[in-house]
Amino acid sequence: GIQTNPDYRFFALSAQFPEFSNKDKTLVIQYSVKHEQKLDCGGGYIKLLSGDIDQKTFSGETNYSIMFGPDICGYSTKKVHAILTHDGKNHLIKKDITCETDQLTHVYTFIIRPDSTYSVLIDNKEKESGSLYSDWSILPPRQIKDPDAKKPEDWDDKEYIPDPEDKKPEVMFKDFFVINVIYLNICMHKLNFYRMCL
Repeated sequence: GIQTNPDYRFFALSAQFPEFSNKDKTLVIQYSVKHEQKLDCGGGYIKLLSGDIDQKTFSGETNYSIMFGPDICGYSTKKVHAILTHDGKNHLIKKDITCETDQLTHVYTFIIRPDSTYSVLIDNKEKESGSLYSDWSILPPRQIKDPDAKKPEDWDDKEYIPDPEDKKPEVMFKDFFVINVIYLNICMHKLNFYRMCL
């Protein structure tokens, strides 16, 4: 494993390996992370770079194809990054995946399948899965607003409009009411009781 000692420092390590293609194959990125102490701010992510990188000038600004792994900063950021690069632009996953924050060893796994689906696992338990098309903003949206669309001048904004077919009923509602004799008797009884008390 690799261990860093001083606090509040940036570390980067790169290793070259033979070029490969995951076309029609499943790509699995998996590694373990152990924070020796409770982190205030720090990341333990891995970047998969393209083959045209000069390792002598490798830095945090170096372009990458995939960035994956935990990132912790204060109380607000405790997430797993899953960033894909397309046409020179980094696309963050739209879903929030919470990372582990204790001092134990945890295995982080990012699986990208040929059918454009993915899974993110922590300690071999799936935390998120879905489609590369819907969970990243790589493709343009299926629907966009038409900048030339305008509301017609005769558009009616009223929520309710009168019904021209609506007519008042011929029979008035009073015809439907009947005197409740039981209620009337109770009221009369109470009225007589109050008179006796006076």
